[in-house]
Amino acid sequence: MVQTVRNCRGIEIKKWCGSCKHKSQDKDEIRICKLTGHPTLCQTICAHWELREALLSAGNGGAKVKSSEYLMYARAKRLEEEELIEQRVITSKQMMPCRELRRRFNKETGKGIYAIK
Repeated sequence: MVQTVRNCRGIEIKKWCGSCKHKSQDKDEIRICKLTGHPTLCQTICAHWELREALLSAGNGGAKVKSSEYLMYARAKRLEEEELIEQRVITSKQMMPCRELRRRFNKETGKGIYAIK
């Protein structure tokens, strides 16, 4: 059974290697513990477990919801890029950065990316 803890905002967080500060991945994308270097198993916990920084502040608010129009625009652009990668016209490293994608959306539509201002 997975144990839980509450962060400072009262949000319940599962206490397992997925929420651990020491979680990492090796070159083969296998989840490992940064302290021990050993692979970890799903829903396991050890004596070294510490809550990740990102989960400490979960529930603070301030997040903004992106508009569906922007999300559809971004999806279309990413699909175009994926097609170009498959055709070997560009590499994945040449994909447009998110910042540029947002700038282009704003320039082409005159709108911001957020649903609520």
